Amino acid sequence: MSHGVIETAANLEYKNQSGAINESFADIFGTMIDRENWLVGEDIVNRDYFSSGAMRNLQNPNNGVNSGDNGWQPKDMTEYYSGSEDNGGVHRNSGIVNRAYYLIATEISKDKAEQIYYRALKNYLTVSSQFIDLRIAIIQSATDLHGENSPEVLAAKTAFDTVGIADGQASDTDNDIPTVDGEEFILSIDIRDTDPNTLYASNIEGTEYYPLTETGVFRKPSVADDGSLVIFVTDENKVNAIELNLNNPVETVISEETIWANISLSKDGTKLAMVLDDQSNIIYISDLVTGEAKEFFLYNPTSADGVTTGDVLYPDALEWDYSGQYLIYDALNRLDNPDGNAIEYWDVGALKVWDNASNTFGDGDIQKIFSNLPEGVNIGNPSFSKTSGNILAFDYFDNLENTYQVITANIETGEVNVVYENNKLGFPNYSKTDDKIIFDTNNGSDQDIMSIDMAADKMKPAGNLAVLIPNGKWGIWYTVGSRSTLSSEKEITDFRFNVTSPSAIGTINGNSISVELPSNINPANLVATFASSARSTVSVAGIIQQSGVTINDFTSPVIYTVTAEDGSTKDFTISLGNSTPTDPNDNDGDGVLNANDTCPNTPFGATVDVNGCEIFSLPSTNFTVATKGESCVGSNNGSINVNANADYKYIATLTGNGVNKTNNFTSSVSFSDLESGSYTVCMTVNGEAGYKNCYDVNVSAPESLSVTSKVNLTAKSVTLNLSGAEEYTISLNEETIVTKKSEVTIPVYASTAKLTVKTNKNCQGVHEESLDFNEQVIIYPNPVKSGKISVVLGSTSENEIPIQLNTFDGKMVLQKVIEPNTSTVKIDANRLTAGVYVLSVQINGDTRTFKIIKQ
Repeated sequence: MSHGVIETAANLEYKNQSGAINESFADIFGTMIDRENWLVGEDIVNRDYFSSGAMRNLQNPNNGVNSGDNGWQPKDMTEYYSGSEDNGGVHRNSGIVNRAYYLIATEISKDKAEQIYYRALKNYLTVSSQFIDLRIAIIQSATDLHGENSPEVLAAKTAFDTVGIADGQASDTDNDIPTVDGEEFILSIDIRDTDPNTLYASNIEGTEYYPLTETGVFRKPSVADDGSLVIFVTDENKVNAIELNLNNPVETVISEETIWANISLSKDGTKLAMVLDDQSNIIYISDLVTGEAKEFFLYNPTSADGVTTGDVLYPDALEWDYSGQYLIYDALNRLDNPDGNAIEYWDVGALKVWDNASNTFGDGDIQKIFSNLPEGVNIGNPSFSKTSGNILAFDYFDNLENTYQVITANIETGEVNVVYENNKLGFPNYSKTDDKIIFDTNNGSDQDIMSIDMAADKMKPAGNLAVLIPNGKWGIWYTVGSRSTLSSEKEITDFRFNVTSPSAIGTINGNSISVELPSNINPANLVATFASSARSTVSVAGIIQQSGVTINDFTSPVIYTVTAEDGSTKDFTISLGNSTPTDPNDNDGDGVLNANDTCPNTPFGATVDVNGCEIFSLPSTNFTVATKGESCVGSNNGSINVNANADYKYIATLTGNGVNKTNNFTSSVSFSDLESGSYTVCMTVNGEAGYKNCYDVNVSAPESLSVTSKVNLTAKSVTLNLSGAEEYTISLNEETIVTKKSEVTIPVYASTAKLTVKTNKNCQGVHEESLDFNEQVIIYPNPVKSGKISVVLGSTSENEIPIQLNTFDGKMVLQKVIEPNTSTVKIDANRLTAGVYVLSVQINGDTRTFKIIKQ
């Protein structure tokens, strides 16, 4: 299978502590990577490099060429960009590692360099790899291929030293979750018509069963991580919960509204994810602590910033990651082809719905778990391993070959394995210790829940397939007991300064770290290289630290604060020894060894480049860049303003959107009359040829008026979702409403209505729509996998309504007459085999036909 597995839900944000490796090799590899066998986030060859038309100079990234931003990139870590643009500089900072490759290839040949890098990418680097991991991986790959201390290894070390990616300890990418201590059970749905009970809990041997409810279950339930509660959508599309006290299960109706399709409870029990039974592309997240809720609209991301593609029709299965920040979901998508034949497929995405750092809702960013799915391939029903946040099980379905598989994927390393060649969607689920996976299968004339043993890697099957629960489906293996699913680890595992040869490595003793440095090293201007526990952050006085990048004054002891994923902290005090002799390898104490120092007499404390020569520099906070967007689309009255703290003879160059302007200034400068779009403004200093500071900025345009209407035929009302303005004027027939709300429901008293929505800005446009409340027929969900199909007849009829369901080749499978005054009819999709059906509905002598797809 050729699936590009991307970032683990717990690590989806780019980690720029030393740079994100997997965004950095477009200039190097071209089409060298075998994409059929190498799985990695958004492909190793990042498409942004080609779609943007950028030309990168690997020998000297400062001299790149691009019509939009002149292609400037940092050539070494002294120019590392750590701002907020470009996801923290993942593309901009790639110039550093690109130059390292150039230096290696120049020294040992392009062919050898390609082999070394390919081996590193294939065997050692993962989604969360940092710059330090690239150095370690390249040196190890060179050692594997050419031997220790070979010219190839020495070339790799020299190249990374030259660009300032110094030696250190590898990043911790483990995402292990502690095993919960408690009694194990399996929740399952009983599919026998002879048993009124629908939901059972059983022991893990499948020999003792405890009935929980007779309520019909619409979708696979969700069980709290501590095994105390199960929550599910009923066959009436309500939401119920059951306390999992097997001797006295108490069922509660959570929502009486008959509108829901699926629901999932976060691992810590503080948040709910919900989707409506209306085929909309919205996931609703509810914070159970504050009572606040937010809706997230789904989209399909691309590799280009801010560009989305394809239509997400609606989500189905929901699964929370262990951090509580990401919701893993599967969704049906449609891609329109020019020939008119749309392609529909299921895939899995990770939606950032929460931000633990700010303890509020997330930004809605989406990453695809699998990219570049082959035609006909569908991926769905994600389920996390019980003891790892990196490993999930999925259903794989190829509708061209009509084949099913249960698969596992490590979304950190990209490894994918087939667990079982199935004959239906399996809804897989891991056991307490991940030594088994349970899943549904058609077993002769029965549908059973099977169990298969798993190897120690939690990825590969180890044989011993067995029937666990006969006549059951949707098994969930759960344990009654509590655990922390957020890491509490907060250690500094390595701390060093690379201003000496060999590096000055710190001695870690509890909360203290001591480092011995020669007396001629300037302690006021040092960059530390360090490693910390997985999923932790490191700060000094509230400022986030980046290993190998951030400069600190170590004249006095410095306190490094490590914050664990669960929010707990630990302080480490860094102290320098003061009795070591002058480093004989660095006479001027600038941190560049004599052998590499082409400017051996720089003043003590001066900022120098990797050659030891003093360079002009300004604080990263010297410039403030502010933008003002257009008042209306096409008004071309946007502006960019730059203010400088220190007065110099600056030159500001603005490029982008066909603009190329240059202005001289000393303290402030403004570029006006700009249209909306992306720009780059670069500041240089007259007489300082080596200094350049660039900012990517965006001049915004006002949102266009956006109106989404949803008609409720039964309630005779229309609900409007509004965006793009602070105030809206709504006209519905003769009634006018002015509102500041983003959602409003309006009753309609006529069979048809003309809707008009506008704002106080003519440039935002006017939304006009005709609403019809006559005898419409709405069918949902469609396509359908299981559960009930709702046929909404619109207004009720005083006459009987005949309906008939036929297979696509004309065979009748259902015929009935609907009683008068019935508005909604439900058809049991579980009784239908996969295929295409034709539904005929006769209303007042008029026969209407509709296509239904059973998956």
